[in-house]
Amino acid sequence: EAQKATLETKRYSSSKVRCLNGLWDFAFFPKPRELPKLFDTDSESFSSIDVPACWQFRGYGKPFYVNVRYQFPYDPPKIPTVDPVGKVFSLQGSDYGIKPRWVRPKDEYNFAGVYRKKLELSGNARRVISFLGVASCLELYVNGQFVGYSEGSHNTAEFDITPYCRQGENEILALVRRWCNGSYLECQDMFRNTGIFRDVLLYEIGQHDLWDY
Repeated sequence: EAQKATLETKRYSSSKVRCLNGLWDFAFFPKPRELPKLFDTDSESFSSIDVPACWQFRGYGKPFYVNVRYQFPYDPPKIPTVDPVGKVFSLQGSDYGIKPRWVRPKDEYNFAGVYRKKLELSGNARRVISFLGVASCLELYVNGQFVGYSEGSHNTAEFDITPYCRQGENEILALVRRWCNGSYLECQDMFRNTGIFRDVLLYEIGQHDLWDY
């Protein structure tokens, strides 16, 4: 399989790799206080979103560009949780004049989004799920059980989900937040977008497969 694969397709060409890109169920919470502490997927209503993609280009929030400042008050490692964003330091653009000032953004919160994917599994393979890019952080649940947490938007996050899987239908749930305390380390000159913005891959491998070299 590896010999037949081209450079452009080798990530997806193995029978041991399942690409989970495509439409996922999606629930958006513009006010994080409305996110249930106990999230019952049977009673929540979902729309859908394509993966990979950024929320801001799918109608959830708006693109936000900033250089060496933050979208929230600077108080590391604290970030806004459920309350509105407070007063922030800003250098407005040419339309407002470029000079230091304090602004209080309107209707800006630490938005949250819940992704859900259902998939059929069979056999006894070891299963590792790989998120190649999620901004800003990720809480992962499989079949209602907490698996793990990751932050660092442009780093790969991998989880061994073998103990949480079952034969038949399985539910993968990913909670993504707009900011986390890791956002303090991502103060680049760029648009600050959010979501699962790179591939999601499921590795289905043997117990003794070579993982890396």
